[in-house]
Amino acid sequence: MKKDVSYLTNHYDAKIEKIKKINAPLNFIFYTDPHNGLSEWDCPKHADYAPDDFESALDAVASMQYIIDRLPNLQCVVCGGDLGCDYHDDPQKAHESIEEMMEALYRLTIPVHCCIGNHDDCCTTSALEPLKSFPKFTGEKKPDVSEYVLYPEDLHRICMKNNPTEENYYYTDFEDLGYRFVFLNTSDLCYGTDNKGQKIYPVNEVGVSMKQLQWFKETVQTDKKVIVFSHVPIRAKGHFPDCISETEYLVHGDQLWKAMQQADNVIAAVAGHLHYDNLVYDGKIVSIDTQSGTGVAKGKWDPASPEREFGTITETAFDVISITDKVIYCTRFGVGEDRVARCIRD
Repeated sequence: MKKDVSYLTNHYDAKIEKIKKINAPLNFIFYTDPHNGLSEWDCPKHADYAPDDFESALDAVASMQYIIDRLPNLQCVVCGGDLGCDYHDDPQKAHESIEEMMEALYRLTIPVHCCIGNHDDCCTTSALEPLKSFPKFTGEKKPDVSEYVLYPEDLHRICMKNNPTEENYYYTDFEDLGYRFVFLNTSDLCYGTDNKGQKIYPVNEVGVSMKQLQWFKETVQTDKKVIVFSHVPIRAKGHFPDCISETEYLVHGDQLWKAMQQADNVIAAVAGHLHYDNLVYDGKIVSIDTQSGTGVAKGKWDPASPEREFGTITETAFDVISITDKVIYCTRFGVGEDRVARCIRD
């Protein structure tokens, strides 16, 4: 039976009318960091959760169809990654929480594009983190890493339905509108091999490979305006909260940011990861960060973040982004405020 999400959609009509009045040629939904199953309120359908618990991340996705049905000029949905609950001590349930989120997104009636988040490979699963102790593994041998980790080929199968390449990064063009959307993979790191032949995974590190960097430099050689999407903001400067120091941020991030600045057609960078709403003007590019799609850490990620209340409109947060020639409008559905950014590249 289809779940009633009117507790969300009852709040959407005024925002939909506002978007219609903007009358922008390019419109899309940006939704990031749903962390399906991580929040104490956000419970996927597994046997160890109460059957009447809400699944707020999935509800938010289902509610997007209400917007799509009323805004026929929405081009796509972009998900910024960190899809599920990689901390679950049962690898099957960790993987299911990610697959469940992508299945919900793919049920929407417009194309869905996804960036890989640092939690999506399950390298931070509870059983793998060396500083954590869980009752299930007390006095027991931990399972093989391969049971937990979703390797790049697994993530390609789950998250890259509309990716025409074999990589976990790609682009799509809107020919009539003159835009190119570039979807980066900021978890594009090398996997070594241990003495048992198992892949050694980079725990919670973020970066782009030199191969992806070179691909990006070639990809922005187009006459279209370019918007870059990634899970992790490419550059930390000016972004809040500063959870990672400038010197330990994104591997090859400085080179990527330089290439973005040098390309005279890259106008904006859109990301998640920080669970916070930021607008940062840096050089010739405006960076837009969006807070988490669901309220994790008891509904409040940071003391400066807005309160999230289960079962209300505040349990979700995503934007319809509308782009005109000089202005980017971010209309918020859920907790938080609408935002307006200027395209500062001449």
